Amino acid sequence: MTTTKHAVASSLIKAVRIGNYGGSEQLKYEEAPLPRLDPNHVLAKVRYAGVNPVDWKIREGYMKKVFPASFPLTLGHDFAGEIVNAGGDSRRFSTGERVFGFGDGAYAEFTEAAISDIATIPEKIDFAVAAALPKTGPAEALLKLVGKKAAAQAFNRASALGLTTVLGQRLKALPS
Repeated sequence: MTTTKHAVASSLIKAVRIGNYGGSEQLKYEEAPLPRLDPNHVLAKVRYAGVNPVDWKIREGYMKKVFPASFPLTLGHDFAGEIVNAGGDSRRFSTGERVFGFGDGAYAEFTEAAISDIATIPEKIDFAVAAALPKTGPAEALLKLVGKKAAAQAFNRASALGLTTVLGQRLKALPS
């Protein structure tokens, strides 16, 4: 699959954010500041974002002791996209590279992600599938979609992600 170079021209982006804890009525599609790039992080153009049960729990305030929020807050962590700025300390990744993993505020046009929380998307996997990979549930689908060899490559690339436990167990159970 090919990569696309994305130029970041503005300091404002579009994002789905909340201004307070509450129900789905709190979700607002609005302008937000472009995430700042910390050391050992990348800035990625979000192509797809995963939606998780923890997102509504954060939104409704059930997680505020574990995940205290300052508002406005851009929700979402799982994403798939392309790196637009690899940062000075992130030699493992390059601009235009297709990646998936955990970002900070993935319900946005761009997200900042630690290089330890992302992996390269294997060639046979598209962005939509990759956005679901950080969760453990889709591990079985990955095996069926790309086969054991490609799934093993994804496992090796994503060893820092939550995917590895379930996928590793499934890979061991399959005949060689």
